Amino acid sequence: MSHLNRSLISLLVSVLLVSISGCHPSSYLFEQFAQEEKGWVLLEETKVNHIREKDVLKIKGNQKFTSLRLYVRNRDIDIHDLEVHMISGDILKPAIEKEVKRGERSRVIELAADGRQLDYITMRYRSKGAWFTKRATVLFVGKQYNPNGAY
Repeated sequence: MSHLNRSLISLLVSVLLVSISGCHPSSYLFEQFAQEEKGWVLLEETKVNHIREKDVLKIKGNQKFTSLRLYVRNRDIDIHDLEVHMISGDILKPAIEKEVKRGERSRVIELAADGRQLDYITMRYRSKGAWFTKRATVLFVGKQYNPNGAY
């Protein structure tokens, strides 16, 4: 059996296993990330267009978070603006990188040591690269507040 045939069979088996398990590839990537950094949960996942885009991401639930972070895959992104809206009505406009490369994470955005409840996140950004190429996927993750201080 040629090397190409073995590679193709291996790829097909991988796709089949992911399909059967119900696991989305980016969910798998988040699980890898979560194993590295305990206490982080996936808040939202979105695909980014190649033209300037604005997303409003509603945060479900009433959990408190101490920090936020972005994880980018597939393409680099340019960030033009980021706002974090709290349930209390407060708005945080954190300083964040102008560019996050694929496979990398943004810096940690600190909210408060005692946690904050999030309402929604507004972000203006775009995927870098040619418009006919794969779009970036951004995972928004939050570090859950733990009153006991352990995860």
